Amino acid sequence: MKLYTVSEFAERLGVSVSTLRAWDKEGRLVALRTPTNKRRYTEEMLYRALGIKNRQEPKKIVLYARVSSAVQKPDLENQLRYLKEFAAGKGLTIDEILSDVGSALNYKRKNFLKLCGMITRGEIKTVIVAHKDRLVRFGFEFLEDLFAKFGCEILVVNKAEDISPIVAYEDLAILRGKAKSKGLSRRVSNWQRNIIKERLEYKNHVYSVTDPGPVNAAYTSQQCPQCGWVDSGNRHGDTFKCRKCGFAAGADHVAALNLKARLFDVEITRYTPYRKVKEILLQRYQQKQAR
Repeated sequence: MKLYTVSEFAERLGVSVSTLRAWDKEGRLVALRTPTNKRRYTEEMLYRALGIKNRQEPKKIVLYARVSSAVQKPDLENQLRYLKEFAAGKGLTIDEILSDVGSALNYKRKNFLKLCGMITRGEIKTVIVAHKDRLVRFGFEFLEDLFAKFGCEILVVNKAEDISPIVAYEDLAILRGKAKSKGLSRRVSNWQRNIIKERLEYKNHVYSVTDPGPVNAAYTSQQCPQCGWVDSGNRHGDTFKCRKCGFAAGADHVAALNLKARLFDVEITRYTPYRKVKEILLQRYQQKQAR
């Protein structure tokens, strides 16, 4: 049973310490006494003083996701889909979803602070995150121990201490040569694919990179990584500028961001037809605009 000191209880109740002492003398809210005659208050006393019953509602299960910058918002959506699928697979019902865009070193993130407040009020049973650094870059064990004191467990989906880097690349089978002769073009394209494949395998081995296989690259150079709008007019040669939100960057950089976001996309697989890919992307854009 948690006991509050007179100053802690006064802060929770929003009154002064002298008011609590007066109530104690008047018999309106009689404090418990320690062997050294110090006043102490219980959680039940707090609820009674606030005019509410001792809360017995089931505690919440909350998803928390984070990315570092606005251009990674597609990653944020994939992260949340991944967490929802994990929870569904475990038979867990999600009560609330919280997410932030900001550095893991920033401890003043809006929803991170909201999450901490809910936990310290005893409202949360379980927090589910994809990786430890989605919550904090440093001090995860301290946070885990602190949350546990308030009856909250942090459930980390990927518990690997050293998560190996992952490479995202498009299917090289579509690579074509540009020679006038079809036979020569075929030989050139095969040579290009083999060279790229060998170099990729070598780099993966040297840097211990996980290779999940190629991803579907349809519309990656036409999709805005910030708002999700897909339009061939978004790309102009080597530059990209979204016709909806105005986001601008190099076309290759945009394509790389979208390829990365496709790594864990459960709807768009390597073999999803390109027309279906566009349909899915536009549906997501409409859903995002409707929020």
